[in-house]
Amino acid sequence: SSWLANNVDQDLIDRGITGGKDGAFRADQTWQVAPQVGGPLVRDNLWFYGSYTYRRASFFPSGLFNNTDTSALAYVPNLDDPTREVSNNYEYTLRLTWQATERDKIQAFYANSNVKQTPALTGSQLYPLYIAPEAGSDGTSAFNTYQLTWVRPHTDRILFEAGYSRLPAHSVLYPLNDEFGSPGNGAHFGARTDLPGLLEISNLTMSRNMGGLFQGNTVWFSTRNQTARASMSYVTGSHNLKFGIRTTLKWQNEAYRNGANWTNLQTFFGFPVTSVFVSRPPETNQLTNTGIYAQDQWTIDRLTINAGLRFDYFRGHYPDHVSTPGAPTHSTWVPHAIMVDGATAVSWKDLQPRLGVVYDLRGDGRTALKVSASRFGARDAISLAGELNPIANNTTHTWLWGDGAPGHLFIPGAQLPPCFGGVECIPGDGLPQGDPTLPYANGELIAPTDNVVLGAHGLTQRFDPEWAFGWGVKKANWEFSGSVQHELFDNVSLDVGYFRRSYINFDAWDNLAVGPEDFQEYTITVPRDDRLPGGGGYPLTVVDMTPEAFLRAQDNIQTGTDNLGGESEMWHGVDISVNARLEGVLLQGGVATGRRISDYCGYQAQQPEVIWQDFSVYPASRVGRGATGQLAGIAGSRGNLIATGFCRAEDNWLTNLSLSGSYTFPYDIDVSAALFSRPGPRREAIYAVPPAEAAAALGRATTVQGPRLNILPPGTVFGDTLNQLDLRFAKVLDFGVGGNVRASFDIYNLFNANAVSREVAAFGADYLRPIGLQPGRLAKISFQFNF
Repeated sequence: SSWLANNVDQDLIDRGITGGKDGAFRADQTWQVAPQVGGPLVRDNLWFYGSYTYRRASFFPSGLFNNTDTSALAYVPNLDDPTREVSNNYEYTLRLTWQATERDKIQAFYANSNVKQTPALTGSQLYPLYIAPEAGSDGTSAFNTYQLTWVRPHTDRILFEAGYSRLPAHSVLYPLNDEFGSPGNGAHFGARTDLPGLLEISNLTMSRNMGGLFQGNTVWFSTRNQTARASMSYVTGSHNLKFGIRTTLKWQNEAYRNGANWTNLQTFFGFPVTSVFVSRPPETNQLTNTGIYAQDQWTIDRLTINAGLRFDYFRGHYPDHVSTPGAPTHSTWVPHAIMVDGATAVSWKDLQPRLGVVYDLRGDGRTALKVSASRFGARDAISLAGELNPIANNTTHTWLWGDGAPGHLFIPGAQLPPCFGGVECIPGDGLPQGDPTLPYANGELIAPTDNVVLGAHGLTQRFDPEWAFGWGVKKANWEFSGSVQHELFDNVSLDVGYFRRSYINFDAWDNLAVGPEDFQEYTITVPRDDRLPGGGGYPLTVVDMTPEAFLRAQDNIQTGTDNLGGESEMWHGVDISVNARLEGVLLQGGVATGRRISDYCGYQAQQPEVIWQDFSVYPASRVGRGATGQLAGIAGSRGNLIATGFCRAEDNWLTNLSLSGSYTFPYDIDVSAALFSRPGPRREAIYAVPPAEAAAALGRATTVQGPRLNILPPGTVFGDTLNQLDLRFAKVLDFGVGGNVRASFDIYNLFNANAVSREVAAFGADYLRPIGLQPGRLAKISFQFNF
C-alpha cells in the first residue's frame, strides 16, 4: 500500500471529498504471476503454446464504508470501517497448431477465464445511485473460449479460410455472506437476504441487498455465442478479391431469486413510502446476425481502390417461456403458472458499402493521399428482443405503505388507521403487512401506485412493423475521411486527417395516447451562482403533461425518429500523428480534436414526451421492465425534465493528446515513457425546481412532483482534464545459465496528478463534490524469466 501515493490536496478537501485517507483511493495489494511456455510436440508438424495468469488486487475505494447495521431502514456508514474490495482473476489458455498437409494448417484454441470481485457494483460506480457495500455482490464470472480455424493456400492465387468459435459465459451476483466486513457487536455486515431490499429515494442509496436494483437478491446471467466464418481470397496482382460470410448466434438467460418473499422497499429520509412486490421469472432472448461480403483491392499504377459491399441480416427473438409455482425463481405472489409464446421482435436487412482510395501523390512512395466513404451498421444487442419479451413486463407492483402506525406513515396530513382490511399488523417493524394481489387496500398497503397486475406477463408495448421488419432502418453511421501521410525523411512520417461521422436511423418510443396538445410550456429562472455559466440567472423553458393526459392508459410504440419529426447527430475532427523510428529511439503519438453536434428539435416539436421524461413514473413503472426499468428510473433521477432550448447541442471542441517513446541508454538500459491528456467528464447541474416556483410559472401544480432538470447547456462545461506521465526502466540480465531475466520498474502518474473523474451533479451546497479521483502515483516492479 505504501507504493501508491496519496494525491488528495487541500483543494480537493475544500471541495468536500470524503472517504478513505483524506478521500484518497488506497491500495492494499496488487500482484500478478503469468508463466507461459510453448514449442514443438512433433517436429515441423504439431506445436503447442500454453499460459496461465493469476492477478490479485485489493484496495479501499474512496468514500465507501461498511454499514453500521445492515438490518436498519437507513444506511449509516461506519467511518472507522472502510470497505475493502478484492478482485481475483485467473486465466489459462492452450493453443495447438497442426500442419495437417503441405497446404492445410489447423489451429485449435481454448481459454478459461474466471473473475471474482467482492464486493462488486458498490459505491458510486452506478452514479447517481449509491450502493452500500452489503447491497453489492460477491460477483463471479466465468468465460470459456473454444476456437477452431483452418487456412489453406490452395494455389499461389487462391486462399481459403474458415473458423468456428463457441463462447459460453456466466456471471452470478451472489449475496455477500456475513463474513464480509468487520464483525462485532452482533451486527450483520453481509447482505440481509431475509429482509426486503431498500432504496432510499432522497439520496438514491441502496442497502441491505441487491433487491433495490435487480429485484432479486441473487442474479444469474448466462450467455452463449457461436460464430462461424468462411472466406476465399483471389489475388491476380492488380486485384485482391475476397468473398466471405460470417454468422453469429447468441443466446442469453437471466434468472433471479429473492429470499425476502419477493418484496423490496422504498423509503424517504428513512420513512416508509412504498412496498415493491416482484414477479421476475427467468428470461431468455436470442439473436442471429449474418453478414455476406465481397471486396476488392484494385491497383492502377499509383492509384489503389478499396471497394466492398456487405449484406447484413439481423434477427432478434425470444422463445417460449414457462414458469411454474414452487420453482425458486417463481414469485410467491403469483399462484399460477406463467406462459409466454415466443416471437420475433425485429428482423432487419441492410447493405453496407465501403469505398476507399489511396493515391501515391509523387510516385516515390513517400506521400499518400487517402479518401474514404463507408457505412457501418450498429452492433445490435440482444436487448432488442428483451425490449418486447413479455416475461420481463409487469414484473413489479408498487403500493403506498404505512409501517404499522400513523406516526410511521410518511403522507403529510394523512389520518389513516394503522391497519385495515382485517389484517393484523405489527407497528413499526419495517415489514409490509398485507396482500398485494387483493384489489383493495389491506393491512399496511394503502393504495397501488400503478396499474400492474402482478404475474400478468403480457405485451405492454410494441414495435412499429415497418421499422421492426424493414430494409435499411438499423442504426448506422456514415464515415467520411481524408488524410495525407508523408514520410518527412527516412523512418519519420507525419499523418494529418479529417474525419466526419454522420449517425442515422435513430429510434424512440412514442406514446400514441398523447400529443403536443397534452403538454404546457412554462419558464423557470436558474438560480444565481458563480459555479454556473455567467453566474446563472438565465431562463429555461420546460413542459409539463396535463393531469388529464397523464391518467390515460399508455400506448407505447417504438419506431424510427424519421417518422416523428427527425433527429440528427454528427461528429467531426482532425487527427495529427507522428511516427519516428531512429537509431535507439522510438517515438509515436499525436493530437486529436473534434466536436459533436446533435439536433432533435423536429422530434421534440412532435413528441414533447421526449423532454418530459420522469422515468420514475413514466413509462418505466407502468411498463415494469425489471432491472432494465429500474435502471431507467435511476437514470431519470438525474433530471426528469429537459429544457426545450437544449434540443440542439454543439459540444465544445475536445482534444486528446497521446505521446509515447523509448530510448536505449548505455549498458542496455531501456527507458520508455507515455504521456496522455484526456478531457474531463461532461458536467451537469441537476436543479430541483421548488414546487411553488414551478406552480406559479405554470398556473397550476405540476404533474411531475418536484421537477428536476439539467441547467447546464449540454456539452459546454467539462471537469478536470486528466494529464498523466508514466515511466518505465527495464534491463535484461543474462546470468549465462540458459536464460535471462528482464527486470522492469514502472512509475505511473509520475507527478501525482489528481484529476476528479466523477462529481456530484445535484445542484446545491454539495454540487461538484468529488466522488471519484485519478489514482495517485503508483510504483510497480516486475520480472520476466526467458528460457
